[in-house]
Amino acid sequence: RNCVLIMGSIYALQSSLFHPTTSPLVIEKGSMFTGYLFVGFALFLSMFQYSLSTGITAGTQALVSKTMVGTLMGVEHSIFAVAGMFGPLVGTYIFNSFDISGLSIFCSCLFFSISLLLKTNPRPVESDSKVA
Repeated sequence: RNCVLIMGSIYALQSSLFHPTTSPLVIEKGSMFTGYLFVGFALFLSMFQYSLSTGITAGTQALVSKTMVGTLMGVEHSIFAVAGMFGPLVGTYIFNSFDISGLSIFCSCLFFSISLLLKTNPRPVESDSKVA
């Protein structure tokens, strides 16, 4: 949950920094500084994305029996593959329509929505029917 909140916050900060009217810095579009700043945000966010994906995989493995872990991994990887197909299409559309600031605020809203969903829906209780 903390990774999701941190990522949402960083995307919100990135949106405000790259927005042409609300930016506290004078960031020239297409400048070298803008590129370095964007890459810095991306590298920082990748640390949390790795932690989040590892935590998701570990958490879901704890919910299934050992005989179903391979099936679970296949399902997870197929979901990631679908996200990898449609995510860039949606991201490119948002970027072309609203620039980097709009894309960042969209990502921020997405992560905060997921955080709210996680808060209102606690983790499922492990069942006693798991096969050892």
